[in-house]
Formats: sequence, C-alpha cells, structure tokens
Amino acid sequence: MEIVNIVPPFDAATHRRASTSTDSHDPDTGGVVRTWDVEPIPLDELVASAVARINMEAGELRARRITVTVGQEGTYIAKQAEADRYFAGDPGSYPYLDAEAAAVGSTRAEMAELVRATAEGWTALNAAIEGARRGALVAVERAAAAGDAVGVAGVFPVAWPPA
Repeated sequence: MEIVNIVPPFDAATHRRASTSTDSHDPDTGGVVRTWDVEPIPLDELVASAVARINMEAGELRARRITVTVGQEGTYIAKQAEADRYFAGDPGSYPYLDAEAAAVGSTRAEMAELVRATAEGWTALNAAIEGARRGALVAVERAAAAGDAVGVAGVFPVAWPPA
C-alpha cells in the first residue's frame, strides 16, 4: 500500500511539522494520504534559538578579523597594554613588542604603532558588532515580552556591520 505524505505549507520561522498526522484513504490509488499537522514553535524555543543564533553570528563575524584560540585574547590585551605603556614613555620591559619586532625584523616603535593602529581598528569594528548584537537581543527580548513570535523571528537578518 502506497503512503503519500503531505505537509501543508507553513512559515518555518514560527511553525514546524508536528509529530501527529491524519491518514485518509485515496480512492483513486487505493493508498493512504497522510497529512501532517503543523504546530507553532513554542515562544521559549524561538527565543532560545534566536539568542543562540545572534551570539553565534556575532562570534563568526569577530572570528573573521581576530585569531580565536586559547590564550590569544590575553595576548592581544597584553600587547595593547605594552603599546600604551610605550607611548606613555614607560621605561619598563616590553616582551611582546620586542619578541614580535625581532621575529619580523622591525623595531619596538614600529610594533607599538602597529599594535595601536590594529587595536583602534578592531575596537571600532567590535563596537559596531556589539551594538548590532545587543540591539538584536533587545529586540528579541521585547518581542518575547509581548508574546510576539513573528517579532522574534523578524529580528533576522541582523544588520551586521561589514567585516
């Protein structure tokens, strides 16, 4: 006996195929027509999925511009602190600037300038990413508070800055 599965059209952003269906006899083929039910996705699931997606997209956008590996964030912070101390005239040691300068055949001053310029560029981009991320999260929170599943789904696509 042939079974023909039918799923009525639905908005996948707010609904999903249910696990229940209704079977009917097809007199033309002698088979069964199984029509699947459609159900709304619970608001708490939509919210959790939206928050996870927003944070994932922000992370992926950041990862296009920085090295994402264990310890690297601390290294960036230490290098920026060294560059800041260098430009403030601190006579202390500069292990990161000196090691990188030696590795690339540059000077401490050139490395400090590169670190400063890189940090300034990254800060501007990261601030724009964070603004878009927070704006999207707040939009999800507001839509959820109003019980508006379509509003939660409507946050996408997020207006991310170009990376």
